[in-house]
Amino acid sequence: MRLGQIGATPRGGSFWLVFYSTLIAMCFTVPLAAYSASKLTGVSEAGLYGFVSFALGYIGDQWPRVLKFLGGLVKAGLELVVKKGAGQ
Repeated sequence: MRLGQIGATPRGGSFWLVFYSTLIAMCFTVPLAAYSASKLTGVSEAGLYGFVSFALGYIGDQWPRVLKFLGGLVKAGLELVVKKGAGQ
């Protein structure tokens, strides 16, 4: 759902929508930038904030698909670990 498709909300509801959207963006941007800076050499964490926030914004309303894909990767990884542990 795009921001323009949300419909009419009272002023308080609009405030909370922007507040929660900003809060979620900050909660994802900072850890992803820190992790990326730890893996990349010669790149500062502060230099990655713009790139990470742009990438998160590009995802837009496709978060359910992205999280389902990531959940599938985690599930496959855990199944591999369990199979490897059971084969010993």
